[in-house]
Amino acid sequence: MTELIHSVEAVFTQDEENVLNANYSYYYIPLYQRGYKWTSNQIIKLLEDINNFERQPGKFYCVQNITLVPNKEKKCYNVVDGQQRLTTMSLLLSVLDASELVEKKLQFPENSIRHYTNKFVKNWIIGDADLPDSWDEFIAHDNNYDHQDIYHLFSGYKTIEKWFTTNEVS
Repeated sequence: MTELIHSVEAVFTQDEENVLNANYSYYYIPLYQRGYKWTSNQIIKLLEDINNFERQPGKFYCVQNITLVPNKEKKCYNVVDGQQRLTTMSLLLSVLDASELVEKKLQFPENSIRHYTNKFVKNWIIGDADLPDSWDEFIAHDNNYDHQDIYHLFSGYKTIEKWFTTNEVS
């Protein structure tokens, strides 16, 4: 049986030794999945929970299950459950300057409105561009991104940035 518990690094790293990603290069968020909707409160709760976790030998922090189904045709995993957590972890890693781990790892359907979600993640979350301070400022820059999913991704990224500037990490 394949190992069922993986580190964040293993979830986002692809190499021959990583059983999880050896044959599949990314996580595909199918259209039937709702868009990213985590609020600042949910993100802050996760960050505080991780920060307050007491590290001890033999103990590790677990972010609930993420259910994946191999898609052999696309050489990816379809995300059946856990998209909100997986996406939040991608935002978190990007804020922590580990965007190389999440680059090209989350993919949304190209033949839909989520095409702009892929562009936003690639250009603004993983890319080198600095997000403006406010949503209005951002949309004034390019209103093609004025979609609900992207608003929540933008807000989530900004929430994580703010949390790290106002909290002492233990």
